[in-house]
Amino acid sequence: TVAPQYLKHNRNWLFTGGINPGHYSIPPLQEESDRKDLCDFITSGYGFRGNDSAPHDKKAKTQYVGCAGGLMSDVYGIDLIITYEVFKEAGALDKFESYVSLKGPAFYGLEAPPTDRFFKIVEEEHRIPDFMVYDEDGSEVIPMYAGKTLRHRVITS
Repeated sequence: TVAPQYLKHNRNWLFTGGINPGHYSIPPLQEESDRKDLCDFITSGYGFRGNDSAPHDKKAKTQYVGCAGGLMSDVYGIDLIITYEVFKEAGALDKFESYVSLKGPAFYGLEAPPTDRFFKIVEEEHRIPDFMVYDEDGSEVIPMYAGKTLRHRVITS
């Protein structure tokens, strides 16, 4: 499996604007050639969707020692949008559904998702909030792409 941040970013993203612990993942992001190889791998029909969605609170993501690794990427369809854009750029949208929906359950011997539920990705800008209140204690979680505007939106039914 490949988590979305590894498809879109290389290790330089961790240092954008100085050290940015909000972009830290385990394993750490690698070189640009590695990112391109991962994109080629999945758009050639290999692997399946992995989601590193990690709702670490802001305090855990910004501490000096022992910074929590992982990004909150399954909110607002961020993981699906990133993956869609990678497949679209590669001209491999015919392999997108299999990668995000079918290969994972098949690998684990599970049934395919029900056909009466689906999502659609539309070209419509929307802004990701700067943070989310994640649980009853008021913990703030910073989602991937906090404060950024994305080019696409996921619509579910």
